[in-house]
Amino acid sequence: MKILVVEDEPLLALTLADELAGAGHTVLGPAKTVAEGLDILSADKPELAILNINLADGSKGTELAAVLVRRWNVPCLFVSGEMAEAKEHRDLALGYICKPYDPSTVLAAIDVARSLLEGNKPAAIPPGLELFN
Repeated sequence: MKILVVEDEPLLALTLADELAGAGHTVLGPAKTVAEGLDILSADKPELAILNINLADGSKGTELAAVLVRRWNVPCLFVSGEMAEAKEHRDLALGYICKPYDPSTVLAAIDVARSLLEGNKPAAIPPGLELFN
């Protein structure tokens, strides 16, 4: 799966990107800001986006999620410590993973997202993932 990663914490971004690539996914990014995420989108369209909510320059992953969902119909997962804000924007994402998280939770969440996108019921919801719809 082609996955856009937008995460402003460098170590977390690189760890996540490595885990995703190691699991056979194509990683777009990681981007640290909404602007960097939009630059990546000008060159390639992801099948899924993994977005932190509060980014380094003060921009919001929720802003990027709105563009991804409304313009390109790209599903998103929020990974953030901002549970209230994630829930406030539940219409923009499939679900939410609270920081800190284990990369295996994200990999399992991608499997859930894939099942949902294919119109199937996921076999199991991993601990740490809250689905919105």
